[in-house]
Amino acid sequence: MSSKYCNRCKQTKSLEEFHHNPESKDGHTSYCKVCRYDYQKKYKATDNGYKAHQRAYKKAYDSRTPKQIATHKQTTYRWHLKKKWDKACRLCRNDNGYKRTEEEWDDIMDLMTQIRRYERKLI
Repeated sequence: MSSKYCNRCKQTKSLEEFHHNPESKDGHTSYCKVCRYDYQKKYKATDNGYKAHQRAYKKAYDSRTPKQIATHKQTTYRWHLKKKWDKACRLCRNDNGYKRTEEEWDDIMDLMTQIRRYERKLI
């Protein structure tokens, strides 16, 4: 099967003009890329679309407490540190020595927090 029928524009097009969708039977979306882009553009322009989503996100974001915000920042910061530092050695490509336990990550986070507090005092 090298072509597919688009349900929106009612044309038969090649499979390259459809996005992949592993949940569908043939592995592609039912609308072609052009129709999908047009639909998204129109949807985002409506008040019920993208703008409503932005308002809901902003409302949820603004309703968070300072403690929730601090926890989120700390978790995100920790995730980025793990991603950056938990890699194999560049010289010998040995990754055995670089995998850290949760206790080691707690120590690193405590140290990084102390450094940031010290830097704030200097400013």
